[in-house]
Amino acid sequence: MRREKKENVADFVAKKREMFLVQMSLDVKKAEILKLDEKAKQKEAGAAKKASTAGGNAGVTDARKEMSKTKEQLTIHMGKVHKMVDEVCGVYFQQMRRHVYVTPKSYLSFLAAYNELYTKKYNIIDVDEGNILSGLEKLAKAGADVEVLKADLAKKGVVLKTKTEETDRLLKTLDVENKRADVKAKEVNEIGRAHV
Repeated sequence: MRREKKENVADFVAKKREMFLVQMSLDVKKAEILKLDEKAKQKEAGAAKKASTAGGNAGVTDARKEMSKTKEQLTIHMGKVHKMVDEVCGVYFQQMRRHVYVTPKSYLSFLAAYNELYTKKYNIIDVDEGNILSGLEKLAKAGADVEVLKADLAKKGVVLKTKTEETDRLLKTLDVENKRADVKAKEVNEIGRAHV
């Protein structure tokens, strides 16, 4: 009996989750409608301006058709969601022997809860996006800095090469001078021995 109740509760939770996902897609559809509405207003304003100059309003008609099509799809979707919620409430009653009613107020509270969750998740993603973009900017800056340092290193490499060549020449001249000094020292030593 207990196991059966756990399975029933698991089924109920799965259906609630499915309902939540449907509500989430509803919110996405609502956002699409708002975007389409905004586009339609923009097109309408542009078309009105165009119509005043050219006399055409085909863009406005297309935007209105697109918007009415989306609203029709949303209406159908909402009907499906309501039907699904009704079915889940019936299943819940059969399994748990408790009535659950989905009133407009409770439905709005579901939407509000979804909106709150969506906002939290969106903010988290927004923060992550900001962090990633900041990291990418820093990587790009570091890459540019590395290129500047490479160019500086190449310039200093040329200077180092010339300085090394100068040092080698100086060492060679010092070596020649040392050999001359050694020869002079031998001559002086020989003259000093001859006098002694």
